[in-house]
Amino acid sequence: MALSLIVFACSADTEPNAQSQDSESAKSEPEPTFVRVAVTTIPFDTPTPTAVGKTEPKFIAEQLADPVFPDWLDPEVATERPTDDEINAGWREFLADSFITLGPGWEQHLCADATVIFETIPGEFGWDVTRTAAMSSRDWGKIALTHIILSGQSEGRKNTSALLSRQGGNIWQQEITKPVVLEVKRSLKCLELAAE
Repeated sequence: MALSLIVFACSADTEPNAQSQDSESAKSEPEPTFVRVAVTTIPFDTPTPTAVGKTEPKFIAEQLADPVFPDWLDPEVATERPTDDEINAGWREFLADSFITLGPGWEQHLCADATVIFETIPGEFGWDVTRTAAMSSRDWGKIALTHIILSGQSEGRKNTSALLSRQGGNIWQQEITKPVVLEVKRSLKCLELAAE
């Protein structure tokens, strides 16, 4: 029994000693310096993508295509001469909703509603085509393009602005010195005004 008390006393001495060594070594190790902080993120004003609807084009390719001169109105292709009324109506249809330039400062849109929109000249104007008395009935490929003043002091006044003809597959503008080829393009401005 005395032996068991000695063993117990020795073991009691070693355990606290071992425990104190463990706590001593734990004290000598550095404690972590990390501090846990809760972070709140700052909200960003990011735009929300919106679906963009696919817009259909206003006009189809056939509407935007440049005018094509009809064969029945071309004196070099047609087999018989149309009447004067048919010639005028054919030229009106060909020139309707077109853009032409009769010289510097004379860029104009000939709209199907018989109005003219000049690029550089303000005012309200109309347009028409006629055959003049000076035009031979044998030379039926020519017409006169006229402008009509629609407002102001000269309202109703008509002016012949150009003599046009069809020759050699082109539209020609008769100038004083020599004829020049007239380019006839489709007028998007006229089409947009008509669509409103």
